[in-house]
Amino acid sequence: MRYDGTQLHPVELCIRAGATGRIMITQPAGATWPLPNVSPARVVAAHAARSGRMLVVGVTAGQHGTATPAVPGTSWQPEIAVP
Repeated sequence: MRYDGTQLHPVELCIRAGATGRIMITQPAGATWPLPNVSPARVVAAHAARSGRMLVVGVTAGQHGTATPAVPGTSWQPEIAVP
């Protein structure tokens, strides 16, 4: 799933328990965001990296619930649902 960092309220992402995926976030022009974190980790485990202007977050869905990937210092916070 690819997200535009200028959209402060991106849509939710649903992922099945046990599945893996990748979220790519395009930073706003001229911005250098810190790497995002995802919590709670029991719902979605994540590993973030930077690739040029993109932030890439690899996710693995754990138990059922809702997790929020957040970029510190920004209001960018979509939700990830694990049904």
